[in-house]
Amino acid sequence: MEIELEIGLKKAIEWIGQRRRDDPTTGLAALVDEASRRFDLNPIQADFLFRHLAQS
Repeated sequence: MEIELEIGLKKAIEWIGQRRRDDPTTGLAALVDEASRRFDLNPIQADFLFRHLAQS
């Protein structure tokens, strides 16, 4: 189960990276929200994802 969670998070990071390259004007919050639904992330993962990407 833990591996599946990590795979979803990794796929979400890759997906957001691609979307940001395609359209840099899209807001990070909107991308994290969509990625959370698309890759079935839990709220803790979504929060981590947002904070991690906001720092980079």
